[in-house]
Amino acid sequence: MAGFSVELVLNKHDLVQSSIGILDYFNILLGSRLLYSCEKRQYENFCMNPSAGSPGRKVDDQETPELESIKIVPSSIYGIVHLVRLLVQLGLLIDQSGFGGKSIKILHEHVSNFMIFLSKNVPRYLDIEKVRIMMARISRFPWRKIPNRTEKFLFFF
Repeated sequence: MAGFSVELVLNKHDLVQSSIGILDYFNILLGSRLLYSCEKRQYENFCMNPSAGSPGRKVDDQETPELESIKIVPSSIYGIVHLVRLLVQLGLLIDQSGFGGKSIKILHEHVSNFMIFLSKNVPRYLDIEKVRIMMARISRFPWRKIPNRTEKFLFFF
């Protein structure tokens, strides 16, 4: 049928389930797919082999057995920059998963809405100047080449 579309109704339950799924992906994939090489030592020190009094929430083995080698939950330490890196890769990750069509559409809608929200509210959650300095150190190119506009900066990662 030409012009026919099914409106996707987004409800609180779907939003919560999508959020939990993204959080799980984040915690599981941070160490293997979301870190630059220069960040991996920090990850090992914070999450894999933390010292006494390290920041972050301890992993509950009963609650999250898939995080068995991790001592501190990554999402309790790492933030928005790393979350955006996950969201950029999410399409590929979903393609590799066994999600059904409706689940993919629901997740896509929630992620799209979240990215719109995030692009409008980046300054509330991220100190852009600190990230520019960090990125200049990591990438070894002059900070002036990093975009100044918030929405371009968000998708730089």
